[in-house]
Amino acid sequence: MARFAHLLRNKYVLTFAVFAVYITFFDHYSLLKRAELSRTLDGLEREMTQYATIIEEAEELQATISADEQRFARERYYMKRADEDVYIVERR
Repeated sequence: MARFAHLLRNKYVLTFAVFAVYITFFDHYSLLKRAELSRTLDGLEREMTQYATIIEEAEELQATISADEQRFARERYYMKRADEDVYIVERR
């Protein structure tokens, strides 16, 4: 216990302890704030990968539409010409 009390009287140890508490809790760039920002960054990176896959799917769909617009409209939206009949066959 005397050794611990001796450390508290040492001005360098006391200064370091105050500095560590300040950096951990009160500073603008505190460790707690950095941890919160790190979690936010991880979430945003996950969203970014999700949106990247959605964009890839949309680009594939756009390529499909551009390649054969009539076929896409007929299959997806059941469009037809005036002199045609459309039959929908569903497989089980």
